[in-house]
Amino acid sequence: MHTSYSSCSPINKFVHYVTVENDLEKAEKLSLIFGLNLQQLLEACGDLMISKGSFHSGIILYKQAKVHLLKRVLKLAISADCRTLLKFVHLCLSASRVDMSMATKIHIGNLAVMAYTELILRHGGHARMSNTKDFMNFLRYEEFYDQILAVNVACQAGHWNIVTLLAKCRERQSPET
Repeated sequence: MHTSYSSCSPINKFVHYVTVENDLEKAEKLSLIFGLNLQQLLEACGDLMISKGSFHSGIILYKQAKVHLLKRVLKLAISADCRTLLKFVHLCLSASRVDMSMATKIHIGNLAVMAYTELILRHGGHARMSNTKDFMNFLRYEEFYDQILAVNVACQAGHWNIVTLLAKCRERQSPET
């Protein structure tokens, strides 16, 4: 009879408690007993949940692991679909109680610009029109993104209606001479 000792390792047990049994209390006790890095393991469990498509659970684990908000967004950007990323970005940018630096807000907004562009390029027909409308609303009402990046990305993608909107927004923002 062959016994696999790796499945009984403290780290594997920790991952099992967190991702299968959803028992953080047992996982924390195990990390204390064996001197495991709780934050590092919670982040790894978050990565595992994201890779399985359990985006909400992964993001919660990242928060419990005290992962910086921008890193959470980037991890989601790597593994998630654009719609999931955009939902999280909108949540981050609209939540008044989330304390973020201006640079972090702009980085997150720039990811939204890229995600919207990807959605528009990937889908046609009604989905394309809906995604374009959502993107235009984002550009019109969100202040945290790099406008030059948005123009460059829209030009490269051939989204001339987006370029026109950005030019009009810029025209309204510039002081009269």
